Amino acid sequence: MLKLIFLVWYLVMVALDAWLTEKRMREAGVEVELNPIIKYLCRKFGLRWGIVLGLFIPSTALAIVTWPSDLLFGAIVGFRACFAVLQALSLRS
Repeated sequence: MLKLIFLVWYLVMVALDAWLTEKRMREAGVEVELNPIIKYLCRKFGLRWGIVLGLFIPSTALAIVTWPSDLLFGAIVGFRACFAVLQALSLRS
């Protein structure tokens, strides 16, 4: 049950990260994104679909792949939480 709660929290953090990425890219342009794959996808498919294809789908797939291992799943949940905090801080500057 606890692991399921962490999965939901992880997906919320992914959605927050995607929203903050979209917000930052709308304000400053696609060139502010450091991830070249997301940049490419946003240019090819548009901002929203580029972020879904480059961020949300791979993050969800990573959660599914690491689900059987408590250690790996815990590591990606922690990483995603740190990454969401860094995204929020990047908007303040």
